[in-house]
Amino acid sequence: MGRDTDERVAELLVEQYRAEFDRTRVAWSGSTDPNTPGSYLRIDGPRLWIEFSNVGRFGNGDNHYHSVYRDKQADYMDQ
Repeated sequence: MGRDTDERVAELLVEQYRAEFDRTRVAWSGSTDPNTPGSYLRIDGPRLWIEFSNVGRFGNGDNHYHSVYRDKQADYMDQ
């Protein structure tokens, strides 16, 4: 299975994210089960931003997921 990021680059990023762990916040809304419609999770640190949302409709079996990963210092021209 392929990777989106070169392994050496990924290791450096993880090292930086770990160094900022004490300034990173985790928030969720809805169920803690990611398969439940309306479940939402955000990890927000000085550099890292991850969001996950189950946007399926209740009761119709049409669940699908949205997710976002950002490196606040290395995307959107540091905006």
